[in-house]
Amino acid sequence: MLRQRLAKLLWIFIEKFGLVLLSVVSFLVYALVLSPEQLGLGVIVLGLVELVTLLNTATFDSAFTRLDKIKVRQDGSLFWGGTGIAILCALAINLVAVLYSPDPDIWLMVLVASLILPLQMASRVHVAHMRRDGNFKALAKRTLAGKLMGMLAGISAAYAGWGPWAIILQAVVMQTVATTVLLYTEKRRLPFFVDWSFIRELAVIGMPVAVKAMSWNLMNRGVILILGFTAGTAAVGYYNLANRLIELPRTAIFSGLMSYALPVFARRKHDVEGLRTFYFQATQLSLIALAPLFIGLALMAEDLLYLIFADKWLASVPILQILAVVASIGFVFVFTSSLLVALKQQAITLKAEITGTLLALLVVFLLGSQYGALAGAAGMCIRILFIVPVNVWALNKVLAMSARQNMQLVMPSFVGCCIMAIVVSWLQQFSTSPSWLHLLLMSAFGAFVYVLTYTFAHMQWIGDLKAFLKNS
Repeated sequence: MLRQRLAKLLWIFIEKFGLVLLSVVSFLVYALVLSPEQLGLGVIVLGLVELVTLLNTATFDSAFTRLDKIKVRQDGSLFWGGTGIAILCALAINLVAVLYSPDPDIWLMVLVASLILPLQMASRVHVAHMRRDGNFKALAKRTLAGKLMGMLAGISAAYAGWGPWAIILQAVVMQTVATTVLLYTEKRRLPFFVDWSFIRELAVIGMPVAVKAMSWNLMNRGVILILGFTAGTAAVGYYNLANRLIELPRTAIFSGLMSYALPVFARRKHDVEGLRTFYFQATQLSLIALAPLFIGLALMAEDLLYLIFADKWLASVPILQILAVVASIGFVFVFTSSLLVALKQQAITLKAEITGTLLALLVVFLLGSQYGALAGAAGMCIRILFIVPVNVWALNKVLAMSARQNMQLVMPSFVGCCIMAIVVSWLQQFSTSPSWLHLLLMSAFGAFVYVLTYTFAHMQWIGDLKAFLKNS
C-alpha cells in the first residue's frame, strides 16, 4: 500500500515537474530570441484567454471531483454542457478583441488562442475520473506528450521569426495533443444529455474556488498589464522573467500537492481531529523541502541569472529574490485551499483573497512609474501580508488550529532557512566570479546546513514522514 501511494505521488510530480522542465526550456528560448515587445504581446493575448479558461475549469473541476458517486448522465452533462459554455466564452473573448483592437493580426491571434477554452473543458470529465481513480501515470503521459509537442511548435515558430505566435502556438498545440490523446486512450460513455440543474449545482459549489484561483491569476496578469501601462515594456520584461522563474516550479508544486490532497481530505471530512492531525503533518513535512528550495533560489539568484544570461537580466535579481521569499511564505498554506474545498468552506477566505489582490494591484499602479518592476514585487508582498492572517483565521475556524499551533508548524523550517541564509550569505562575501561549480557547491552546502539545523529543531521528522505516508 505504501509503495502504491508513493507511486501515485511520483507520477504526479513527474507530470508537474516534467512540465516545469519543458516550460523552462521554452521560456529560456523565448527570453533569448524574442524581443520584449513580442514576448509581451504573446503573454497578454494568451493571458487573457488563460484567465477565462481557469475560471471555467476551476469552477467545475473541484466540485465534480469531490462528488461521492458520479453517474453516466452527469459525465455527459459536464462534457457537453461545459464544452458549450467554453465555446460561448471563447466567442465573447473574440468579440472583445474586435471591439478593443483595430489590428486584424491581434484578432487572429485571439481567435487561435481561444481554441484552448473548449479543448480544456472537453477533457475535464476524463481528468476528474482519473484523479479519483489515482491514475496519475496516464495523466502524466498525456500532459507531457502535449507539452513536448507544444514546445517544439513554439520554439520552431520563435526561430522562424513568428514573434508572439510562438507563445500562442505552444499553448494551443499542447492542449490539442493532450486532449486528443486523453479522449482516444481513455474512452468513456458520454451521452448527449445536459442536466442544467446539475451544471448550476457544480457552479455554485465551484465558483468560490474558481474566483479564488482566478484572484491569483488576476494578480499575475494584472501586474504585467499595469506595469506595461505605468513603467513600460522593459519593466514588464524584467518582472516577467523573475516571476516566471518562480511561478513555474511554484505552480507545479501547488497543483501536484493539491491533486493528491483533495481526495485525501475529502475522505477525512467527517473526522475533524484526524483531519487536523493530517493537515498539520502534511504541511510541516512539505515545508521541509519547499521552504529551503525557494529561499535557496533567492540566495543564489544573482549567480544563476548571470550564468544563464550574462548581464542581460541582472536587473531582475532583486525582483526574483523578493518573489522567492513570498513564494516560500505561501507554501505554509499549500494545503489550505484543498482543505476548505473538502469541507465546503471555500468561500470563507474569498473576500480577503479578492481584497488582497485589488490592494496589491493598486500598490503596483501607484508605485509603477517610480520603481518600475520592483513595484510588482512590492505588490506581491502586500498581498501575502494581507492574506496570511486570514488563512490563520480560516484554519482556526474549520480545524480549531490556533495561531500558536501555526507557529509550531512552521518554526523548524523557519529556523533552518534563517541559519542557511546567514551561513550562505557570509560565505558569498569570499566568493570569486560566478561559476556553475561554485553555484553547485554553495547550493549543496546550504542544503546540508538546512538539513542539519532542521534535524536539531525537529528530531523525529523522518519517523513522522514514514507515519504520514502510511496514513495518507
